[in-house]
Amino acid sequence: MDVLINGTDKRVDLLEVNGKVCVNVYSVGFDVEVVANSDRLKALKALAYYLAVFYTCVATKQSPCASASMERPLTGTSI
Repeated sequence: MDVLINGTDKRVDLLEVNGKVCVNVYSVGFDVEVVANSDRLKALKALAYYLAVFYTCVATKQSPCASASMERPLTGTSI
């Protein structure tokens, strides 16, 4: 809490994803597990991320996994 109150401003990355601007946020927990699992599956190329999300949901019993949509892949550029 002290850092939030007395911390300093920092520059952040903005991203445009599916036509919406968002902030690149430092992640811990579930996101980190997905990245670690996708790295282990990188030989599967494009499927690695989606399988890592599924595996992480099942392995950690995290629910819901609605934020990882396989129906509409994310596309965008750093701005």
